[in-house]
Amino acid sequence: CKALGPEVQKASRMIEVLRESDLSTPPEVLLRIADRLDLWAGAAAVRAADPELAREARNIQESFARTSTAVRKLRASLILNGRNPKKAGAARAGLERELDKDAKVVRSIAGRCKSNPYEPIKGKAHIPPHVVRRVVQENFGAMRACYEKGVRANPKLEGRIPVHLVVDGQGKVTYAGDADHPPADAPLLIALPSPGAAAPSSSAPPLRDPKVVGCVLDVFRGLRFPSPADRKSVATVVYPVVFGVDDNRSSATSSR
Repeated sequence: CKALGPEVQKASRMIEVLRESDLSTPPEVLLRIADRLDLWAGAAAVRAADPELAREARNIQESFARTSTAVRKLRASLILNGRNPKKAGAARAGLERELDKDAKVVRSIAGRCKSNPYEPIKGKAHIPPHVVRRVVQENFGAMRACYEKGVRANPKLEGRIPVHLVVDGQGKVTYAGDADHPPADAPLLIALPSPGAAAPSSSAPPLRDPKVVGCVLDVFRGLRFPSPADRKSVATVVYPVVFGVDDNRSSATSSR
């Protein structure tokens, strides 16, 4: 049961986020979620001594793969039939059927292990985009220093780093990673944009220097944000940092 815990948390997060999505969810957001599910589906299988739990572990990985396919079908339908709610609605119904199957798998494991897989993701905070921008800009000098080291080795270096953060109830960054290249075990790293938050947009290409990216992420790991009122909620934030292209005039997206 302990080994299955992280997988069940991922599955419950997947169900929660996709239940919150609708036909207005941007196709690029659905693509990021599908890519994340593919990473989870392709990760090494969890080993369980109990044959039934081993079967449940396989069921979870299969649910990631099935749901990714359904999300991609919905995305394609929205692109092709965005102005035809009936056709897009059929694809959405297909996704809902997969989510029903996923929820059944989660309930089965939760019942056997006597645990609540949804507990880790209760209490979601929202950090306003202007607050994220302020905290980042106050610390941008250290990020700029990372970039300048890279420029000395490659004068043509430029690009965008979509930084994905998880911020705890005390305002501490508990995870910072490249949203375009997340590890398979990245925590709860799928989210929908918050209502009213501008989606990150930039024509800048990805910044392709692992040392610079790692250095910038280290700066983000040391940031502190204002604590939510209850000091218990957790926020997921996406902030694209741009170097050498458009003067870092980027917006932030924060999940509820």
